[in-house]
Order: sequence, then C-alpha cells, then structure tokens
Amino acid sequence: MLETLLVKSEYPVHLEKNYYISELHMGDADLDFKLMDHTDYAGPYKTLEEAQKMYKRLITNNKMFQHWNFTIRGPVHETERVSGDGTYESIWYSNFNK
Repeated sequence: MLETLLVKSEYPVHLEKNYYISELHMGDADLDFKLMDHTDYAGPYKTLEEAQKMYKRLITNNKMFQHWNFTIRGPVHETERVSGDGTYESIWYSNFNK
C-alpha cells in the first residue's frame, strides 16, 4: 500500500468542468509532506464563486475542521508562481474570494 502511494506522483488528466471542496491527504516528514491523495467532500459546483461560498460556510465557519486541510479543486487553469517568475497549470484554486 505504501509503495502505491510513493509511486503515485501525478493526477490523471482533469477534464471536469465543475468545482469540488476537497480534503488534502499529505505524507509525513519521511515523504517530505507531499500531497499523496485527496477526497472530494462537497460538490459539484458550477462556478468557483459558488464553491468558495460553500467552503466558507462548510469548512471555515466549522470549528470541527482544520481549514488548512481543505481546498477547492476544479478545471485545469494557469496560476502564477509565488515567486512571481511565471505560471504553471494547476487543478487547485484559492479558497477565498479576492
């Protein structure tokens, strides 16, 4: 089982048009805290704004959840690198409206 997790480094092509609230399953220190898997908990939502609104209602305002373990997953899009030097493709979106 652990060998399967270590080999899994990429997600299949994400062709969906909807958005989901997903829990992230991260590896431990021996796996460099990398994303190993995710579970969709809510969705599908047709727009990012709708998913962000539900994220706030279901996750942020709920003391039972650690909000940093959840995020929004959706169609592949270009996002800017934190360092500011270019973009990359991602299926992960910001949890909050800008």
